[in-house]
Amino acid sequence: MEKNQMIIVGVVVVAIVAIAAVAFFVMNNNGGDDDGPGCRVGESIAEKDYPNKAGRLWVYGNANEDDKIDASDITALKAMIKGSAKATQLADANADGKVDDKDVEQVEKMIAAKSDTKLRVYYIDNYFKVAKIDWPIKTFATGFSSGFYASEVAGVTDKIVMVDEMMGDGWKKLNSHTANAPSFGDEESPDWEALLASGIDVYVPGWCESEADQLAPEKLKGIDVMFMNTSDNWFVKFPNEYIDRSLTTFGYLIQGDMNRVYKWLSWHDDVLSKLKAGAALIDDDDRATMIQARTDPAHAPSGDYLFIGYNQTNSIHAEWAGVYSVAQHDELLSKSNYPSINKEAIQTIIDRNGDSDNMIYFIDNENAGIVMYRDLNTTLDQWAGLGLKTDNTIYWVGMTRELGNSALYLIEMIFYQNLMYPELTEVTGLDYEVELQYFIDNFAMEPNLYKKYVDLDQWFKVVGVIDG
Repeated sequence: MEKNQMIIVGVVVVAIVAIAAVAFFVMNNNGGDDDGPGCRVGESIAEKDYPNKAGRLWVYGNANEDDKIDASDITALKAMIKGSAKATQLADANADGKVDDKDVEQVEKMIAAKSDTKLRVYYIDNYFKVAKIDWPIKTFATGFSSGFYASEVAGVTDKIVMVDEMMGDGWKKLNSHTANAPSFGDEESPDWEALLASGIDVYVPGWCESEADQLAPEKLKGIDVMFMNTSDNWFVKFPNEYIDRSLTTFGYLIQGDMNRVYKWLSWHDDVLSKLKAGAALIDDDDRATMIQARTDPAHAPSGDYLFIGYNQTNSIHAEWAGVYSVAQHDELLSKSNYPSINKEAIQTIIDRNGDSDNMIYFIDNENAGIVMYRDLNTTLDQWAGLGLKTDNTIYWVGMTRELGNSALYLIEMIFYQNLMYPELTEVTGLDYEVELQYFIDNFAMEPNLYKKYVDLDQWFKVVGVIDG
C-alpha cells in the first residue's frame, strides 16, 4: 500500500464572479493526476479532520455527514458552495480537493445510480485513507465472520464468489450460495492468482492484516481492494470499534440493500442505548472483573496462552457494557492486542486485579460457534485444570469469537450484562438469546440454516464456579 503525506490546511471560501467554490485541501498525492476527480485517493486523513464521528456513512458525497446520501446532501452542498455553510470533510464528492458544482453533479449521479450504472465512488477506508470503488459491483470476495455477517445484513451474499478458508468449515453452512464458493486461502497470505483469476470486482478482507493488506493493491491490479471490514483493526493506530460505521459504509459501497442496513442500524441503536443505560447504573465499585483469553488445548497445562489485550473490540465493548475489562488496565495485557502469557503471569494478573467483594469472570473467547475450531467444553476444562489460586470466586465462561467482531457484537454485550448483572435485565429488557433470534429472523438470508446449525452451547458456555 503506497503511503502519502497530505497536509490539510483549512477551509477557504473564494468568490470569483458569480461562481463560488470552497477549496480545502493542499495535497501532495502520488495516486495519479495532480488534480481532477479522484486525485485525493491515497490521502491519509488525520483524526482531527475525520467526518462526523457519530455518522456511519463515510462516503464522499455525504455532505451533511449523516447516514444517507440523498437530496439533503445536495441542499447542503449548494449552501457550502455559496459560502453560507462550512464545507465538511465528505462534501468533496468527487475527491478532487474542491467543493464546487461538480460535486453536486457527482451526488446527483450517486442518488440516481442503478445496479448497472457505471460510476466511481470515493470513501474513507478503515486505514483512514481516501479510497475509490467502481460501480457496478457484481461479484466480490470476502472472509471471516465480519465479511459474512456484513454481507447478510446488506443482502449481498449472492455476490460472494470466493471466501477465505475459515469460512469453509463454518459460515458457508449458513448460506446456500456461499456454500459453493471456492476458497482464496488464508487472509494473512491469500492466493493472489486465484483471486485474480476469479474475475471479481472487489476484494474485501475480513480483518486488517497489515502485511497482506500492503501487498493487495499491487497484487490485485484491476480489482478494487476495499478495506472496509467489520472486524477489529489491531494493526492500525486507531482501533475500529465502530462496527456500525464499517457495516453501513460497506453496505452502501457494495451496492447492498440499504433498507436492510437501516433496519439493522435502527435495531443496533435501540439495543446499544439500552445497554449503555444499564451500564450507567453500575457503580464503579460494583463492576464485574473480566479476563479474556484464547488457547489451543495443545498448549495446556504448560506453555503460553493467548490473551485478549488492549483495545481489542471485545475489551472495548465489555467496558461499554459496564464491565471492568482487565485488558484495558493491567500492564501485562495493555501493551499489545494479543499478549502471550504463561501460567505464572496469569496468576499475577488475577492477584493484581482481584477484589474480594466481586467475582472474576474468566472468559475463553474461542473460534467456536459455527466455525467449531475449538470445543468450548474442552477449552474450559483446560483452563479449570490450571489450578489458579485466588480469594475471589472465578466464574468460568466460554463464548464464540465471531460475536465480538461482527454485526453480532451487540449480542456479546448483552451476554455480559445478562450474566454479570442479571438485575439489569428488568431495566433494559434485553436477553441475548432473544436478540440473537431477532438477528436471525430479520437479517439472515436463510434463517432455516441458522436454526439447523447454530448450537447455542457452542456460542455461550457458562460452566460456573470451579475453583477460588
